[in-house]
Amino acid sequence: MVESNANDLFTTAMLLHRFSYPVCTARNARQALDMVSVAMPALVVIDFNLPGMNGIDFLRVLGSNPHTFSIHHLLLLPPGDMGHGMNDVERGGHSILRKPVPLEDLYRAVQAAMEPTPRANIRVQTALPVTVNNVALDSARGECATHVSAQGLYIRTFKYHKPDEQIALQLTIGDRTVKADGKILYTRRQDSAPFVEPGMAVKFTRIMAEDREFIRQFVRDSVTRGIVMELH
Repeated sequence: MVESNANDLFTTAMLLHRFSYPVCTARNARQALDMVSVAMPALVVIDFNLPGMNGIDFLRVLGSNPHTFSIHHLLLLPPGDMGHGMNDVERGGHSILRKPVPLEDLYRAVQAAMEPTPRANIRVQTALPVTVNNVALDSARGECATHVSAQGLYIRTFKYHKPDEQIALQLTIGDRTVKADGKILYTRRQDSAPFVEPGMAVKFTRIMAEDREFIRQFVRDSVTRGIVMELH
């Protein structure tokens, strides 16, 4: 993350961290180039307005180097119209977001650059009690929902269920109980591979609109807690 504004640097770096990506930060392009020469990042998120060398010039330097030209990048433009010169930037194949950046847009842009199967909905780590087919999972053994999004969840469990199986879910978030039906996308057994979390990924197939929105807001609150979201 390359950003000269300290508040924006903190905000964006924290969001990327809460999206589960390790982040290094720099306050200017020269500092970022020194960092890139030591450790190749998978993605550079860079603000256009930087002292000395702006974001476009920085990307030109990366693109001219055979060792760094393939690094994915995401350019953050200031709000408003910057003049006709920016039309070439926006048509130049750059991945671009304009400030202030909506949380979901940032997530999707990073996912598109980083992941072979990008997610459209923000997913957060958690530890929520869950019931499957009217049977409460054993929280004493660590069985719970470990990740949740508005589209579904990952359940850590030692009970095996078949992929494509339809299940009834009951998820507890704070003092609210959310009921839904889901389809198992895939499962992982405890003995399938070292360090694999046993359990199953579940996509919601039926959930009340207000419950889905409640989960979406829970996810957003989890990601943005303690962060001022306005980027300048």
